[in-house]
Amino acid sequence: MPSKGYLLGKLFAQLEREGAVHTQDYQVASMSPTQIIVPALPRLAEMGKADTIIDVMNTLPMDAFDGQPLSPSDQADFPLGYYQEKAKSLSKVAMLEETQFTAQLLIRLEPSLKEWVLKRGGSKFVRELLRRERAKEISS
Repeated sequence: MPSKGYLLGKLFAQLEREGAVHTQDYQVASMSPTQIIVPALPRLAEMGKADTIIDVMNTLPMDAFDGQPLSPSDQADFPLGYYQEKAKSLSKVAMLEETQFTAQLLIRLEPSLKEWVLKRGGSKFVRELLRRERAKEISS
């Protein structure tokens, strides 16, 4: 079973994603979660998003909000849960971005170039190349 610190880190990331806490609250929450997370729970309920944290709330131990600072071990586990949850939500965004392509762009390629592109991932490869070029233009 994951540690209390790990689960509280996941919970903080979920609350942050829903707008119930702010990134600048991270440091306090990682040491004494009761000060930041407990007041955020009613805010989340008022926003009608309480169901987004049910899974992690069901796995938290009974002493998760006992008012005591986290142990050094739990403080070390807090960022693991936080960043793993953030990475999970980022991968969902990337997957959503991939599925939002509904238009087709027809490009005429000479046969050897077409074969080269298809061997290297086809349309996903081309989209990644286009994203990189767009990023270069924006940063210039």
